[in-house]
Amino acid sequence: MATPLKIVGSDKKNGALSSVTLQLLDPKDISIYTKFFEDENMTCPFCGKSVEVDPNNVCLRIDSPLSDPLNMCLSTPIVTCENCNNTLPTSMMDYRAFNVVSEFITALRNRANSMKEEKHG
Repeated sequence: MATPLKIVGSDKKNGALSSVTLQLLDPKDISIYTKFFEDENMTCPFCGKSVEVDPNNVCLRIDSPLSDPLNMCLSTPIVTCENCNNTLPTSMMDYRAFNVVSEFITALRNRANSMKEEKHG
């Protein structure tokens, strides 16, 4: 069985993970993601062309993935213009709509906390 997501990027600040970008691979998750943009007529602010979400490149960026979400599990959908390759500004979405992302972030936090305890214990 294929992995339902893929890590496609990450950023660090002062040696700590500051963001992670995940590509959704499960057809159900891709469907949920694309429905988010279904009623939006997206136009690229850089080249003026109409933009459709590419179902083969469905990505979310989660900022501060190791911090306690305080019930705010926000992610930024990454939509790229096929014409000019620029990333469009998008509204944030709750990543809890994607179980695989929630499970990944929980496992990531648990691993980070475990490593902290080992270091200090």
